[in-house]
Amino acid sequence: MKSRDAHQLKSIVADDFHSIGSEGRSHDKAELMGSAKDGEVKDYLFYDPAVTRIDDGSVLVSYNLAVTREEGDEVLAPRYQKVSDLWVRRGNEWLLKFEQATPMRAVD
Repeated sequence: MKSRDAHQLKSIVADDFHSIGSEGRSHDKAELMGSAKDGEVKDYLFYDPAVTRIDDGSVLVSYNLAVTREEGDEVLAPRYQKVSDLWVRRGNEWLLKFEQATPMRAVD
């Protein structure tokens, strides 16, 4: 996403990819590719990863993310997020099948 390399991103994302963004909307692979080409993500910091094996063909990867976006809109694109990715094995490849990003905000 950061490098705007949609070709590389396309090779690791399943065709039936689905995500729930930090704004609560559903997105498909085409939208993800569009975001990459548009360069919406300027920079990010990935930290505190955790991997949970689901079975021989799938793993859940959760991590914290600090994102810098073009708009800088903290409501639609919160800087701090908790992300969970479901990776599935297809043959010898691992593909991203599902992702959910949840805003990390102070609890009222």
